[in-house]
Amino acid sequence: MIKKTMKNGNIYHYYPSGKIKIIMKNGDIKWYTKQIYYPKKQSSTPPKKKKSPKETKIKTPRSGIDTMSNK
Repeated sequence: MIKKTMKNGNIYHYYPSGKIKIIMKNGDIKWYTKQIYYPKKQSSTPPKKKKSPKETKIKTPRSGIDTMSNK
């Protein structure tokens, strides 16, 4: 166990299991655990290819509608 006293008066106890006990200068006790991040497992299947974006069609007015005339 490692014991550290900080400048602000808090005492930190570091345990080999990864737990941290903090004794605040006002007497409060807090417990923390170290977070362990495991890398993601690599899957044996190759990654999927992204689909190519579809071509956008330009919308044209219908042949039966006259867009320029005002009625």
